[in-house]
Amino acid sequence: MNRYQTLLSISTCAATAGADVGKALTADGSTPLFIAAQNGHLHVVERLLAAPGVEATLDKGTTDDAGPPLFVASYMGRAHVVARLIAAGANVDTALATGATPLYIAAQEGHWDVAVQLIVAGADVIRARTTDGGTPLFIAANRGQVDVVAQLIAAGAAVDATCATSTTDGDTPLLSAAFRGHVDVVARLIGGGAAGAYTRPLFGST
Repeated sequence: MNRYQTLLSISTCAATAGADVGKALTADGSTPLFIAAQNGHLHVVERLLAAPGVEATLDKGTTDDAGPPLFVASYMGRAHVVARLIAAGANVDTALATGATPLYIAAQEGHWDVAVQLIVAGADVIRARTTDGGTPLFIAANRGQVDVVAQLIAAGAAVDATCATSTTDGDTPLLSAAFRGHVDVVARLIGGGAAGAYTRPLFGST
């Protein structure tokens, strides 16, 4: 029996026996639902979601701030699990202490199919920011994730939003993409109405 089969068997037995499936299994507070979502085990996720009391773990993060099940599934690109968690009522805008949301992490990693699901489910593409001022569009542009950039622009993301903290230098998605040489992203941003006249206060570059 492989690891997946073992986890499925355990989750089935636990749910049938009335076990508390929301109880943390690990020292960092990971729940069975978190572990199944992280590893993309849709059938296990479905079994767990059918168990009494699991609703309390939908938006439960770990003690090391690895996020709730939806966040880790978005990070890993588990699109099928993301869809199931959203359908079960997971909060699409639950953020880590850093301010990163499932959409932000999906944008960072280039999981455009996950990003689309989150956007359709109502994830915030405009006001969501990390503590250093980054938006989903900014991180997608910075990482060269052109497909995600296209989806975010289509969803109404602010193409000229700057990092908004006192410790950042006012970069926009366009400046960041240009600095890193992501020509396809630059083209998408310009096509989406991004302006090129913003400057970095520290370097004075345009």
